[in-house]
Amino acid sequence: MRRRQYDGELLKKLKKQEEKGTLYEGLVTGEEGPWLRMVLKRPEETEEDWGSLLSWSDYWRNPVKDGIRPLWRIDEGRKNTKTFGRQTLPVRVFIDTAEDGFALLGMKKEKNEFLSRLKEVETKNPKLRDWFIHYYVRIREEEFYPLCFAIAEYLEKDKGTHQYLREASIPGVDTKFLENHSFLLRTLWNSLFPEKPVENNDEMKQHFFVKAVPVPDICARSLDPSIPFFGVRKFFLSNDEVKDFNPPQKRIFITENKVNGYTFPDCRDSLILFGMGYGVLELARKALWLKGKEVYYWGDLDSDGFNILSALRHLLPDVKSFLMDRDTLLSFVDPSIKDTGNTASIPDNLTVSEKMAWKEVHDHGWRLEQERIPLSEVEWALEEIEE
Repeated sequence: MRRRQYDGELLKKLKKQEEKGTLYEGLVTGEEGPWLRMVLKRPEETEEDWGSLLSWSDYWRNPVKDGIRPLWRIDEGRKNTKTFGRQTLPVRVFIDTAEDGFALLGMKKEKNEFLSRLKEVETKNPKLRDWFIHYYVRIREEEFYPLCFAIAEYLEKDKGTHQYLREASIPGVDTKFLENHSFLLRTLWNSLFPEKPVENNDEMKQHFFVKAVPVPDICARSLDPSIPFFGVRKFFLSNDEVKDFNPPQKRIFITENKVNGYTFPDCRDSLILFGMGYGVLELARKALWLKGKEVYYWGDLDSDGFNILSALRHLLPDVKSFLMDRDTLLSFVDPSIKDTGNTASIPDNLTVSEKMAWKEVHDHGWRLEQERIPLSEVEWALEEIEE
């Protein structure tokens, strides 16, 4: 194969197709050529240098060969040149087959490796053929081959039911590998079970790994030093265990802000739950034991905070608000901090003082975040509750 001079743009286009995987697909789809066509643009120097024009024309008229087979063909046409008038010149180049593209790129080894692997796929598990062809570049880059055979066998035997990911036992496959290559795992599933495809990782887990690893996202902190939990006053709960958590404290505070949760003053026979945002509603649905407690909710004095409070009362009708009244809002609000939520309509289930605060938020677009209320005000409010 002789030295290349003018085919840089052609090689760039072919390499892009190789990287996208379409060149590999072209080896097996049986589509008729040409595989690629490209308009030829003459170098600037050919407009005024006859030798350069001849060299460029001769290059395209005498294609690179693989043995005796030319790897491209051209169309010629009459074109104007700045110095030499109208000339018959190459105007388009055609690559007729994907195989010729690989030869031009000098990637025969990669081509043969693909075809060899494809043959193995067709022999061991024909269901994977189309998947393997379509995702071959990613499969190669992520080193998913030949592990795909063991993974496919595991999926087809449905061994993953009712277990955590780490409990999956696939010969030669580290389960961390499955976590890191969830896209290929999901598309592999779809190739095996087209009748029940999955579109995301959560759907995949429903089929493959039924149990999701719990996330500890609710912090519990005893506000009464005399009622610790095995020697500690704060710890994290996950959503799957909060339903069974029934603390001895009679009074439960719920707040969104984590800093406020950690700095909330001590309070007799009380506990605080925090770090949930809108997750407080899910907490109320699961933690039925809250109905037997004296519950206080402390949210931001903005549209979201009052919406959460209202929704919470649908689940816990007796829940009380904490520092979510008009006097607190007017005492500490910074008018320059604007609400970002929807205040179009007043939420249900607000008390008179809460409605008055909501109206100020609505009329002025205000927002008072919990952490802007001084700790001394929190302590004073708690003293009133404990009286």
